Amino acid sequence: MNRLQPSKATFLLFILMLQACLTTAQVKLTPQERRTFKRTSSVQVEALGYGGYYSVNYERILYNMARFKLGVQLGAGYLPASTGAVPLNLPLTVNGLISFNRHHIECGPGAMLSYDEISDDNHELKPYLCFKAGYRYQPPLSRWLVKALFTPLLELTEDKEFLPWGALGIGYTL
Repeated sequence: MNRLQPSKATFLLFILMLQACLTTAQVKLTPQERRTFKRTSSVQVEALGYGGYYSVNYERILYNMARFKLGVQLGAGYLPASTGAVPLNLPLTVNGLISFNRHHIECGPGAMLSYDEISDDNHELKPYLCFKAGYRYQPPLSRWLVKALFTPLLELTEDKEFLPWGALGIGYTL
């Protein structure tokens, strides 16, 4: 009978144990799981957009499927009165994402309240309708996202002013 030498037997046992460890350590994802987001909450910073010059936003994905995701986003943008701009904007939007693995079309409606200090004694709260449409890059298993959006606003006062606007954003998923 042909017996293995001790060094060959030890080497063969080592290779078998290594293969068993590597096989069990691998996370096997179905194609469906590879296209859904692993983390469904994110904190984002947007330049321009609904906040004026900038905004900080929190997003939560509520419906997380391979081709379609639906979430809500709440944000705030504050500017000092010395800028001459509206000092506080509070947007709330619904985000729909049409997904192509790591590339997404982001769109959705929303509302925004804008708190404006007209003078020391006079403050004004203006409501706006808002909409977003654009591109978002976010690999399903990544913690980072970047996006570029068209974010028009419609003022809901007597003026009915339409403001075409855009945003660039970066985010970190939690």
